[in-house]
Amino acid sequence: KAKARVDVGGQRYEIDAPELKGGTGILELGFTVKPSASKPLTIDFNIKGYAGKREGFTGGVGAEYRF
Repeated sequence: KAKARVDVGGQRYEIDAPELKGGTGILELGFTVKPSASKPLTIDFNIKGYAGKREGFTGGVGAEYRF
């Protein structure tokens, strides 16, 4: 079990120990698209979702052009 405290201006404050109860599930999906075999363009899509103790999602789009 973790313990912590902080001293500020001569006052001592105890900090509550963190709890690691619960679980989180993560699902990540992504794919890459190359619109044309003759052009050096690539587009990446991704999304990540969280469920359980932590909930939410993130996503992104990226493009790459090589010349």
